[in-house]
Amino acid sequence: MIKYTDPLTKQLFVPKRKNQRFASRQNQIEYNNMIARTQRLAMKKIDMILKHNRKVLWRLLGEKPEYVVRKMRLISLGFDFNHYTHHVLVNEEKKKYALGIYDFMLENILNDNYKITRYATI
Repeated sequence: MIKYTDPLTKQLFVPKRKNQRFASRQNQIEYNNMIARTQRLAMKKIDMILKHNRKVLWRLLGEKPEYVVRKMRLISLGFDFNHYTHHVLVNEEKKKYALGIYDFMLENILNDNYKITRYATI
């Protein structure tokens, strides 16, 4: 009779199925919730900054197709230029990129002026 160790409680148990990893379903749920909570806490600080950045862009853009704003205005609203979700290729010929914050694009156009556009609709 082969015994396995439950990853949550570290107790030995005899599995009823060949793919059973936990002694009980409750142990499996608790273990998976613990792992998910650890991952959420690790990402919480950055996620809050990204969500705030998106909220700033959303409020400035509103229903307009695009909006031009100065860098100092973004900073005064609490926008953090060090945190963004991805880069967006704006001009392939000039290799020009813009910052992507979820479904928004923030492009540096001239003299610390930034153009905000929504490039994907949800």
